[in-house]
Amino acid sequence: MLSNAPPLLNKTIGQLVRQETVEKPLNQSSPQQQSKSGTTSSAGQTVVLSVIPDDKKNLESRGGKTLMLNVEVIGESKFKVLSSTKSKISEVYETICSKIGLNSEVLKKPIDIKDLQAEILFVKQLHHFFTTRLFKGTEKQSILMASLMIQMNFGDYDHEKHKIGFLKPQKRTFIGMFTSRVEYLVRYYMEINARGRNVPLKTICKQLDDVIDDDTTLTSLKVGRGDLDDGNVSFLLDPLEVCCAYKADISFPWKENLNLTSLDFGGNIIRAESGRLIDVISYFTNLTYLNLSGVFLYNEKKKFLEFLTVSKSLEGLELSMCGLDHKFLKSIMEIVMGPSRSKLKILNVSKNRLKNKSLELIYNSMEFFSYEELNIAQNKFKAAKDNMVKEFFRKLEPNQKITKLDISGMNIGEKMGEYLTELIAVSASLQVLKMSNVSINGLVFYRIGRILRTHPSLSEIDLSMNKIFQKLGIEEIEDAFFFLSSNKRLISIDISDCSINEKEGEYIAKFMKENTTIDRFSIAGNTISTSTYDLPPIWMEMIEQNTILNLFDFTNCKLSRRGIISLLSAMNKSNSAKELYMGRNLIDFTIPEIRENFKKLKLRVVDMRMMSINDKQIPLVASILTENPYIEIVNFESNLVTFNGGETFVKIVGKKTNLKKVVFVCNRIKEPEKPVLFNLFITHTNINHVVL
Repeated sequence: MLSNAPPLLNKTIGQLVRQETVEKPLNQSSPQQQSKSGTTSSAGQTVVLSVIPDDKKNLESRGGKTLMLNVEVIGESKFKVLSSTKSKISEVYETICSKIGLNSEVLKKPIDIKDLQAEILFVKQLHHFFTTRLFKGTEKQSILMASLMIQMNFGDYDHEKHKIGFLKPQKRTFIGMFTSRVEYLVRYYMEINARGRNVPLKTICKQLDDVIDDDTTLTSLKVGRGDLDDGNVSFLLDPLEVCCAYKADISFPWKENLNLTSLDFGGNIIRAESGRLIDVISYFTNLTYLNLSGVFLYNEKKKFLEFLTVSKSLEGLELSMCGLDHKFLKSIMEIVMGPSRSKLKILNVSKNRLKNKSLELIYNSMEFFSYEELNIAQNKFKAAKDNMVKEFFRKLEPNQKITKLDISGMNIGEKMGEYLTELIAVSASLQVLKMSNVSINGLVFYRIGRILRTHPSLSEIDLSMNKIFQKLGIEEIEDAFFFLSSNKRLISIDISDCSINEKEGEYIAKFMKENTTIDRFSIAGNTISTSTYDLPPIWMEMIEQNTILNLFDFTNCKLSRRGIISLLSAMNKSNSAKELYMGRNLIDFTIPEIRENFKKLKLRVVDMRMMSINDKQIPLVASILTENPYIEIVNFESNLVTFNGGETFVKIVGKKTNLKKVVFVCNRIKEPEKPVLFNLFITHTNINHVVL
């Protein structure tokens, strides 16, 4: 993308007149040598910065080349100097480069500090990309350099044209030529982020860059999962809005390659900027899928309903945590059920303020729509004696297209549980069923268990936070869980926090030994340990003999240090285990058996949340991780590690580990210490992702 960009001829006095990226083989003469030989341009003196990756491995992954930035500047700046201090250009660059770790060789010529402000910002941006390793050599490199190429396209850093902060251009001078709308969006997005000193989102960069490199059309945009909020969402909304409103110059080839039909904004908590967000997405009237989960829409009801009125192609609508009440949902359903509209296939209204009467709106819509995915979880439904709940389940029965259903948090109880079991029995297309915390007892689960023996489609089921053994005898328990050995479709089951004891847990382990399909299993939050807080032998046998399971969740199962040794020992004999969640149990790395078993783990992910790991144990953990070639992700969330412990971890781990991600959230690391520790991780280890 960059190599084909036209050179910039910038006539703005005192600014860059030319900026481009150059890739130069390492064995050729360096640009520093060229600058020392007196190389200049007709426009002015030449300054060369050599940007070198911070380690040999990273350098080799980029094809053994050094990324170069050539900058030509015109003499002295005509702008007002913010400070009366003037420095030689060499002093300015060398000071900046020494702070950010770059090598520099510049000409000795006096120049105002202000004249280099924008350029230095971009150099910092480039260095940030390299040192944080947001992008690997296998991904597109052009997006890394986009912020450095902004001047080639705009060149309008004139103080007369911008407010202080450079966030909202009042007037723009276009110098470069764009060949497509997405290319325009890429450059503007990188510019806004560079000026606002904000880190561009990797997911957005890659999606836009792929469209340009592959010469396709951007039809789907997935925007983070909690990466955006009221404070930084404008860095995306500003470029999107300007890009959509931009009228292309038709005097040269132009491609309209932005036609969003799918926008996934879910997981971002937006409140104050929700109206602005709706204004921007209103440009995309051909959307078939829209996820605004986490965007508080209640205060922008009128604006959102106006948008829905013109969006007649929607087939998927996800509005979890949007502040919906019955009246708001009624207005939404009236619009989406209107004439000449597409049929909704996906509806998510979970985690709102909906009550039982809202169920009538949903089951009445089933006369118009055959939902494939329906999520009404975590609302305020109370089902004990309400006919609306019964009608909801009955209206779903004829739907033979539904594949995902989430009713978690609905207070169903034993009586309404009968209608739920009838629904499960006749739903031949249902693949994912989530019914966490629905107040069912053992009698309801018994019927569900018998249905699951031969169910033709169900592959994932969440039964967590229900008393599934209540009112069941020994024979009924065995009968209920027999499906674990007979069902050939289930791949995931969650029975966490179901008040399961040691004896009941042994029945589950017995049937899990015989299962040949389940690869994700959670028994978390149940006291399945022995009276001495050890892991029962039958669970060890299950782990060792099951050849399919790759995710085990034993969080908060009341395991002592002895129980952890048994668990790790069993994991070392498993041929399939890849992820282990064992937080909220007791662990002590000063015990040799724990250290020896931990070293041998062939797992990819280890979760150790809330295990009272402190600074004294951190050196032992770090040493073990340097010897384990398999573990890539470790979660130390909610432990007792301080800044000193984190620093010790960095020193011991260094670049001798296979780790790619570590999490130290909610430890005893103070807020001012976190940036310092983060930089230590980035500088001295190979770990890509650090969460503090």
